[in-house]
Amino acid sequence: MTTIALDDVLIEIGTFGRFQLRQFLLMILPLVFNAFSNLSYVFTAADLQYRCYIPECENRSDALYQAEWLHAAVPFDRNQPVRCERYEPFVNTTDSDYYLQCQAPDFNRSAITRCFDFVYEDKAATTIVNEFNLTCDENTWKITLVGTIHSIAQALALLIGGLFSDRYGRKWALLLCIALGSTLGIVRSFSMNYEMFLVLEFLEPLLGSTMYTTAFILGQELVGPKQRVFAKSLCLVVFALGEAAMGVIAMFVLNWRYYLLALFIPGLVSLSFLWVTAESVRWLLSKGRNKEAISILQKAARVNRKTLSESTEKYFASNHYQRNESPESLPASTSFFQQLAEVFKYKRLTIRLAICSFCWFTNVMVYYGLTLNSVTLAGDKNVNFILITLVEIPGAVSMNFIMNRFPRRMTQFVSLALCGVLCLVTLAIPEDDSWIHTAMFLFSKMAISFSFGVLYIYTAEIFPTNLRQSLLSMCSMIGRLGAIVAPQMPLLTKVWKPLPMTLFGSIALLSAFTILEFPETGHIRLPNTASEAENLKQSSSDNVDLDGVLNEIGQFGFFQMRQYGLMVLPIIFNALFTLSYIFTAGNLEYRCLVPECEQPGTDVYDPFWLNESMKVDNDERCQRFQHIANDTLIQHECNSESFNSSVIIACDRFVFPSDENTIVRDFNITCAQNDWKLTLVGTMNNVGQFVALPIAGYLSDRYGRRWILLVSVAGSAIFGLLRSLATSYEMFIAMEFLDPVVGSTMYTTAFILALELVGPKMRVTGNNIISCAFSFGEALLGLLAMYFRDWRILLRLLYIPGLLSLPLLYTTVESVRWLLSKNRKEEGFKILKKAAHINGKTLPQATLESFHTTTSSNTSHKSIESKNYANLVRDALTNPGLVLRVINCSFCWLTNTMVYFGLSLNSVSLSGNKYLNFILVSLIELPGFFLMQLILDRVGRKKTLFTTLVLSGLFCIISVFISDIPALKLALFLLSKLSITMSFGTLYIYTVEIFPTNLRQSLLSTCSMFGRIGSMVAPQTPLLAKFWTPLPMVLFGFLGISSGIAVLQFPETLNNELPNTLEEAMNMQGNDIIPSADM
Repeated sequence: MTTIALDDVLIEIGTFGRFQLRQFLLMILPLVFNAFSNLSYVFTAADLQYRCYIPECENRSDALYQAEWLHAAVPFDRNQPVRCERYEPFVNTTDSDYYLQCQAPDFNRSAITRCFDFVYEDKAATTIVNEFNLTCDENTWKITLVGTIHSIAQALALLIGGLFSDRYGRKWALLLCIALGSTLGIVRSFSMNYEMFLVLEFLEPLLGSTMYTTAFILGQELVGPKQRVFAKSLCLVVFALGEAAMGVIAMFVLNWRYYLLALFIPGLVSLSFLWVTAESVRWLLSKGRNKEAISILQKAARVNRKTLSESTEKYFASNHYQRNESPESLPASTSFFQQLAEVFKYKRLTIRLAICSFCWFTNVMVYYGLTLNSVTLAGDKNVNFILITLVEIPGAVSMNFIMNRFPRRMTQFVSLALCGVLCLVTLAIPEDDSWIHTAMFLFSKMAISFSFGVLYIYTAEIFPTNLRQSLLSMCSMIGRLGAIVAPQMPLLTKVWKPLPMTLFGSIALLSAFTILEFPETGHIRLPNTASEAENLKQSSSDNVDLDGVLNEIGQFGFFQMRQYGLMVLPIIFNALFTLSYIFTAGNLEYRCLVPECEQPGTDVYDPFWLNESMKVDNDERCQRFQHIANDTLIQHECNSESFNSSVIIACDRFVFPSDENTIVRDFNITCAQNDWKLTLVGTMNNVGQFVALPIAGYLSDRYGRRWILLVSVAGSAIFGLLRSLATSYEMFIAMEFLDPVVGSTMYTTAFILALELVGPKMRVTGNNIISCAFSFGEALLGLLAMYFRDWRILLRLLYIPGLLSLPLLYTTVESVRWLLSKNRKEEGFKILKKAAHINGKTLPQATLESFHTTTSSNTSHKSIESKNYANLVRDALTNPGLVLRVINCSFCWLTNTMVYFGLSLNSVSLSGNKYLNFILVSLIELPGFFLMQLILDRVGRKKTLFTTLVLSGLFCIISVFISDIPALKLALFLLSKLSITMSFGTLYIYTVEIFPTNLRQSLLSTCSMFGRIGSMVAPQTPLLAKFWTPLPMVLFGFLGISSGIAVLQFPETLNNELPNTLEEAMNMQGNDIIPSADM
C-alpha cells in the first residue's frame, strides 16, 4: 500500500481551514493567560518610589512625596530623594510651630540617619513592597527573588508538563494547567505575608507554566508546512496582546491583590468551553489511537467543507501509518530517559538538542531581561511596559512575511545577531537622550521577539513527533534558566552599569553563530521519527568547469584588463564613501568664547589673556573661569585679575582655530556629552553595511552582479548628495545609514565581477589591482579633505562622480560564472568568445563543444536554476565542514575590519597634520599589496594569512610597552597597518577561492557582514581607553593572534581552480584538517 503522510492528508482536508482557525481561536485564551501568569510579578512585586517620613515636618494624613522643604531634610541623588536616609534634626520635636519652619538650619546635614517609616509617591499603588515592608537596599534581593522563583518553577514544570502531555495528551494537560494555575493565582492574592506569597509564586507556574507550549503544539501540529509561520505569528500576536492587556489592567487596578484576581479569575471561567478543543491528531497517531485520529480528521474535513478520501481512512484505520510512517516510534510506556537515550543514539540530534537548549536560554534571558527592565526606562512605567509588549506585534507580523520567503536558519541567525548588535549599540547612547535609548531598546525587543517566534517553529520542525513536546519542553526548561537569571540582571549594574546590556548583546551574537549548525526546515514535512529528524538535508549542486577555458582565452588579457579598468571606479568610490565620515564628522579644536573679552566671530584663537580665562590644557573644552565683573570689558582689560580661577562655569559658544567645517560646527555637537554623536556616525555607517550586505549578496547571486553594482553606485551617490543637504544631525545620521544600506555591496560586487573571469595564476595580481585602487581612493579622500574643508562641499565632490560614472559602468559584462550557474549558457559562451577575440586568442570549437557538453550534462541532472536559493543555502549550512569554514571566515573578517578601520580611524589622532597622517597610513598599504604579490604565489594562502594576522597582533601588543617612544610607536603603528592590509588582501582572495560559485557572493557578503561588526565597533574603541589607555591596542592584538590560529582550519587553495559546487569546495586539497602533532 502507498505510504501516506499526515501532511498529505492536511492538503486533502485543508492546511488552514475553518477547523484549524477554530482551534486557534480556542487557543487564544491559554496564550493570554500564559502571558498573565509569566509576567504578573512585574507589577505585583514592582519596586516603588518612596522617601523617609519626616515626623518633624509633616503629618501622616497629608504627607506629600515632593514637599517644598524636602531638600533641607533628605539627601538627594539625581534629583530624587534618597529612599532610606534622612538628615538628623537639631531638635527632636513635633511642635506645630516648628513644623511650619522646616528649613536647612533645622537639620544637621553632616549627620545622616536611617529611617523605617516612608512616604510613597503614588499613595494609591500597592505592591508587596509596601504591603510587606520590603523597603531599602537590604530587601532588594527579596523583590528580585520573586521573578527568579517564578522562573525556577517554570523550568521544573516544563519538563514534567511535557512528559505528561506526550504521555496523556495535549488537551488534558492544557485543561489541568489552566485550572491549577488559575486557582493558585487567586489564592496568591490572599497572601498574608511575603513567605506565603513566595510559596504560591512558586507553585502557580509549577503546575500551570506548560500552558503556552501545550497550546502551541495543539495549534501547530494540524497545520500544513506553508501555514506554520502564519500560525506561529497568530500565537505571538495574541501573547503580545495579552502582555499589553496586563499593562493596561495594571494602569487602572493599582492594588496588587485586585490585580491578581482580575488576571486569574477569567482562567477558571474559560474552562467551561475550552474542553471542546480537539486532541492533537499527530499525538493520537503516535500512540496508535488511529480511530480517534480519523474521527478528528473527518470532522476537520467536514468543517473545512472538504472530503477525506476513503483510501486515506482505510490507510490510517489499518495501522499502516504507524508501521510505515513511524517504524521507530517509541511505545507509549517508554520512560523519558529511554526517550532521551534514543535521541543520544543520533549524533546530529544530540548536537541539535544542545544548541537548541542554548538558543532557548539566550532568547528567554534577553527577552525577559528587556521586558523586566522596561519599567525602569524614563517615563510612565505602565506605558513603557505596554510599548515594549506591543512592539512584539510588528515582529510577529513581519515574521509571517519573511519566514516564508527566506530560510529558517537565515531568519533565526539574522534576528539574533541584530538583537545582539542593537543591545551593544545602546552602550554608546547616553541615558540623557532617552528617546534614542528607548528606540534602541524597543528595536532590541522586537528583534528578540522575532527570534523567539522563529525558534518555536524551528524547534517544532527539527524534532520527531513522538518526542516533539518532550524535547520542546526540555529546551524550554533550559531556556527558563535564562528567565531565572534575568530578574537578577539589575544587580550586575553595581559592578558596571552597562554590563547587563553587554551580556545580552554578547550572548545573542554567540547564539546566532551556533544556529548555523541547524538544518533548514522551511516548507518540508514535520519529521515523525528520529531517523527522519536526523536526516533533514538535501544534496548539493552541480558542476560547471570554466578555468580550463580561461587557459585557452587568456587568464589576464586585454578583456580582463578592460573589466578591471571599469571596476576600479566603484572600488575608488567605495573607499571615498566608506570613510568620508572621518572628515565630515571629524572632531575639531575649539575653546570657549569669552564674551567679556572678545566678540563672536573672532579669528584670534590664542589671545594673550587666554591662560587667565581658562585651563588651556584641560581635556574639558567647554569650561572657563568666571569673570569677576558683570559689565563687558574691552580686550586689553582682560588679565589675571579679571577672572576667578576657583569658580569654573560652562560655556555654550565657541571659537575655532581654522575655517574647517564639519557637522561639529553646523549642528553644534560640542563638549564631552556629545562625543557619542560623533562616534555614532561611523557606527551607523557600518550598521547600514551590516544590514545590507547579506541582502545585497542574495540579490547579486540571484539577479546578477552587474545590475546590483549599478544600483549600488547610483543609490549610494544619491544618498550621499542628500546627506550634503542635511539640515539637522538627525537627517545627517539617517542619510549616513541609508547610503551604505543601498551601496555597501559596491566593493564585493566589483571584486567578484573582476576576479571571477581571472585564471588561478593571476588572481593575486587581480586582487592587488583592486586593493591598490581602494588605497588610492583612501589617499584621494585625505587629499580632497585637505583642500576642501567644508563637509558639504567635500561630500558633493565625492559623490557626483559616482552618478557621472554610470553610463561607463553600464558597459561592463556580467559574470560568466554566474551566468553558467544559472544555466544561461548562451550568454556566457558569447562573453567567452568576445573575451577570446579581444585577447587575440582563438577559442577552439572542440573546447567550446566539450565545455558545452560538460555544463549540459551537469545541469541536466538537476538544474541549478530550478533549485531555489533556500535549497542552496540549506545544502551549504547542513554541511558541518562548510559551516566551520563560514564561522572561521566570519571571525577573520571581523578581526580584519576592526583592526584595519580601527588603525585608520586612529591615524588622525597621531601627532602632526591629520590629513598627511591619513594619507600616509593609506599609502602604507601599497607596499603591503606588492609584498603580497610576491609572497602569496610562493608560500600559499594559508601561511600568508596566518603570518600577517599574527604579526599585526604582535605589533599592536608590543606598542603597549613603548608608549614613551613616539617614533618607535609610530613605526609599529605603520607596521601593524601594513600587516593587516596584507591580511585583508589575502582574505579577500581566500574567501573567493574556498566557496562555490552559486553561493560565492552570498557567503562573501555574509563574511563581510560579520566583518562589519568589527567596523561598527571600531569607532567606539576609543571609549575603552577610559578604562585602560592601552586596551584598544591589546584588543586588536588579541584578535589578530586568535584569528591567525583560526586560519589553520582553512584548506590551501594555491593554483586550484575555483570551485563551482559545494562538493568541489569541500573536496579541495588540504580540506579543513589541522595536522596532528605526530605527523
